[in-house]
Amino acid sequence: GLNVDYQWQVSKDGGNTFTDIANDPVFTGANSPVLSVNTYGINDSLLYFRCVANGCLTSKTTDVAQLSIGKANAEDFLPNVFTPNGDKINDTFILKEEGLDLIEISIYNRWGQLVYSHSGPDIAWDGNCNGNSMPAGIYFYLFKSVFTCTNKQVEINGTIQLLR
Repeated sequence: GLNVDYQWQVSKDGGNTFTDIANDPVFTGANSPVLSVNTYGINDSLLYFRCVANGCLTSKTTDVAQLSIGKANAEDFLPNVFTPNGDKINDTFILKEEGLDLIEISIYNRWGQLVYSHSGPDIAWDGNCNGNSMPAGIYFYLFKSVFTCTNKQVEINGTIQLLR
């Protein structure tokens, strides 16, 4: 096979200047055909990448590829409507998300009475409180968690609509 040396490069200024990438906790495969990027280590939301391949007869630089990293909002993990009507579709208010630890949730009715609370992963409220079906309507939640990778604490409150 051909003897080719690969060097991945990154630009943080919109593609104006590129610097060589070294293998570190964020980048692996800096000198291989495939670069792996651990987005948890990247603070910049917009990066450009290219690879320079040097062979015995020629040197080629790939087209520039753009990587756009969106910021995940904890709200994205929480649905806003569920229908506990027994049809096996969307019957529970479920939160299952990798990367979250120490999950706590409290759900209150419109009078401020606690109707559901849970600590730990795999939150699943079936719309009942003490064995009684809660009426259709808007419920309020308080959600607390810690992102595993950053130890950032998250506290969110919002509403969930229960439809029957």
